Amino acid sequence: MTDRGLPTRLVDVSPDDRAESIRLAIGSEITGKDTQFAALSHCWGDNRHRVKAVPKTKIDTLQRHLHKIEWEDLTPTFRDTIAVVRRLGLKYVWIDSLCIVQDDPAEFAREAARMALVYSQAQVVIAATRGSTGDARLFHDRRAAQKITIHDTHPCERSYLHVNEAIPHDPFLTNDPYRFNTTPLFERAWCFQERLLGKRVVHFSAEEIVFECGENIDWTFKTKTLKSLRRVVTPASRVELWYNVVEPYSACALHDERDRLPALSGFAGLVASTELGEYCAGLWRHEFPSGLLWRVVRAPPGETQTYRPEEYCGPSWSWIAVRARVEAQIGWHSANEVVAEVLDVQTIPTSLEDRFGAVDAAFLILAGPAVHVTLQQESSGHQQTRDCLMSLAHKFKDSGENHTAAGDDENPERAHSGRPNSHNTSRQPFELDVPAAVDGQQAVCIAVERWHPRINSGQGTCLVLQAVPDAATYSRLGVSFCPASWFQAARRMEVKIV
Repeated sequence: MTDRGLPTRLVDVSPDDRAESIRLAIGSEITGKDTQFAALSHCWGDNRHRVKAVPKTKIDTLQRHLHKIEWEDLTPTFRDTIAVVRRLGLKYVWIDSLCIVQDDPAEFAREAARMALVYSQAQVVIAATRGSTGDARLFHDRRAAQKITIHDTHPCERSYLHVNEAIPHDPFLTNDPYRFNTTPLFERAWCFQERLLGKRVVHFSAEEIVFECGENIDWTFKTKTLKSLRRVVTPASRVELWYNVVEPYSACALHDERDRLPALSGFAGLVASTELGEYCAGLWRHEFPSGLLWRVVRAPPGETQTYRPEEYCGPSWSWIAVRARVEAQIGWHSANEVVAEVLDVQTIPTSLEDRFGAVDAAFLILAGPAVHVTLQQESSGHQQTRDCLMSLAHKFKDSGENHTAAGDDENPERAHSGRPNSHNTSRQPFELDVPAAVDGQQAVCIAVERWHPRINSGQGTCLVLQAVPDAATYSRLGVSFCPASWFQAARRMEVKIV
């Protein structure tokens, strides 16, 4: 942002309805009082589903765009956006594909870090909420009102009533994890930050125009009050604020999973504080080690199930490494006793321009009571979750008894407690973060928390880790609730997790 709070570049639409007057303007060169601007939130779409490609500013087109942007090159979404901006009497609009040089990685990282300031400083965010590509218009024909004839008791009297079918507003109920993903723009991870930070957002949806500010959501035929996204996620502390955003954000989609951290970096920069400590690939240093105990929320039947992206997005100990909705349960952890500690954590950012952005590598060293277990596949459960259901077999060194933390059908009550029964086995369910072929393999359980007596004094929460082949490191498999008796004679172990 410039000294006057303007982005590096803006699209100058010169509100006089002349198509040929569109060009890029340099933020630092804009003078005068007319510096207010709008910002567009939209879906790019992919080449398979769009008719017209989204116009982009690249290194070889930058000078041309500073002189003129051809109207014919603009998508229907962009053209309608310019029309709205002009009707609002504004001269400038920020559009990501035009205002950021797309094939300059250093600039992209730098501008991604400033994204929060762009959307928070914009006078209005224009949201192309109904469009999955740039081919979707903001203005389109909507369903006409239905005419209903009403007959009075008098045979000659007749009245007419024009009615519309009630429009559902479920997509705006963002506290529901899966209703949120029912509108194209709301599925987009980049959009989450844009909507959250905008002081005023105008949604051009399929059925109506919806207005959202920092307090409420409003529409034409309003029958109830909905809280804005900002009010839904804003709590008393920065820790809660962060996870209130991360939990729904983690369910959003990206065309490139490597953008998962950059798409939230602007918001991370605003939240950062001494209270949270160093930012560590989607988590905060002062929240360790309990912050490592995030859990995957299983998607309902028919939804995309959890997986780990093929390309490196972040360390296994961060939620950034899985494609799934996650939950942190911060309030629940606060009552427990922490029995592990993080001795060191290191992250290598992809770009020094954005310390809250993508990382090329990261590790942490965790120390705590540890036991070795054997992973065993479970055959029960729903088909969609069966591949993640495992059991843990732990052999107690002091007695030689074999405790299977997931398997005693004859005495399930004693089994679940983790105490040996007549068969020297016990049951304890465990779910992998993502499906993996690990049946029969060895793993390590490190106790992180011991539950508060008011919750369950005989249980604790541990990280389940697997050794990385040909390396003296471990990767996360998931989180498990384990019997406290497992760790009574356990030795302290230090592990490097990547």
